[in-house]
Amino acid sequence: MKGGHDMMIEAQTLILGAGLTGLTVAAGLRRAGGRPVVLDKSRGLGGRLATRRAETWQFDHGAQYLRPRGPEFAALLDALKPSGAVQAWDAAGEGAPAYVGLPGMSALVRPMADGVEVHRGVRVAAARRAQNLWHLSGPEGEPLARAPVLICTIPAPQAAAVLEGHPLAPRIGAVAMDPCWTLMAAFAAPPDLPDISRAPDSALPWIARDGGKPGRQGETWVAQAAADWTRAHLDLPRAEAVQALLALLRDRAGGHLPDVLHGDAHRWLYAEAPSPLGVPCLSDPDSGLIVAGDWCLGSRAEHAVLSGEAALAALPPLAAAASAMSAG
Repeated sequence: MKGGHDMMIEAQTLILGAGLTGLTVAAGLRRAGGRPVVLDKSRGLGGRLATRRAETWQFDHGAQYLRPRGPEFAALLDALKPSGAVQAWDAAGEGAPAYVGLPGMSALVRPMADGVEVHRGVRVAAARRAQNLWHLSGPEGEPLARAPVLICTIPAPQAAAVLEGHPLAPRIGAVAMDPCWTLMAAFAAPPDLPDISRAPDSALPWIARDGGKPGRQGETWVAQAAADWTRAHLDLPRAEAVQALLALLRDRAGGHLPDVLHGDAHRWLYAEAPSPLGVPCLSDPDSGLIVAGDWCLGSRAEHAVLSGEAALAALPPLAAAASAMSAG
C-alpha cells in the first residue's frame, strides 16, 4: 500500500474509494487473479469503518458495530474470525449477534486489502472518458491515473461531482446524504450513563462506552449527533464542536461529567443516505463504469458489502466490453 503519488497510475481496473464497498470489489478481483488499483483521499483504509487513536486512547468514530442480516455479510465476518479481527459485542446484541473489529473497527478491512495496490492521500477531482480510457485528475487538473474500467465507490455527492458530465451523474447526485458530528471523549471516571444509549429523537441518538467493547480499555466514549443537529452546526470549528457535543452529553448524564482527559470531534459530511438509490449498483458497460456504495441500498456496513458484490457481478461483461474497446 502506498501513500500519496508521484507518477501517472496505469491500471486495467481503477477503484475509487478504499471503504468497505471498494475493498469488497478489490478483494474479489484479487481472488479472481486480477490486479485492481485502489485510490483514496484519506490516509487510512475502511472509510467509515474507522478508528482514531490519540495517546493511549482509541475511538471507533464511524461505524460502531456490524450486525449481519444476510448470508453474504455473515460469511464475510465468519471468514475474518480466525484472524482474530472480529469479535462479538454482547452489549449491542439486542437478541442478534453484533460484532466489532479488533483492536479497532478499521482492523476489519485490513485483510481485504492484502495484496491489493492501494494509493492513499490521492484526491481525485474529476474522471473523464476519452480514447476508451478513464482519465482521473486532481484538484488542479493534474493527471493522476487512467484505466479502461472505473469502479467508483465514494459517497454519492462526491461521485456525482467527480463524474460530472456522465449520463449517470444526475441520478447519482439525486441521492442526498446526511452529515454527522461525532464526539470522542476520554474521562477520568465513568459518566452516569449506560454502556449504550439509543435515543433516536434526541440530538445524540447514539452514545456508547467505546472502552467497553472487546479488546478495548479505559473510559473512552463515542457520541454521534443527529443529522438535523449536525446540519445546524455544520461549520463549527472542531474545538467548538467538541464543547457543544460535551454539553449535550453532560445533559444526558444528569448535568455532570467526570474530568475530561481527551476530547475531539470528527465531522462526517456523508454519513448515511436517508433515501437510498434503491438498486445495488449502477453500471454503464459502454463507458466501462460501475458506481456502487452503501448509499445504493441503505446505511449499514452490510449494504456496502452487498453493493460491492453487485459491482463484482456486473464486472465480467463490463470488462469484456472495455477490452474490446481497447483492442479496437
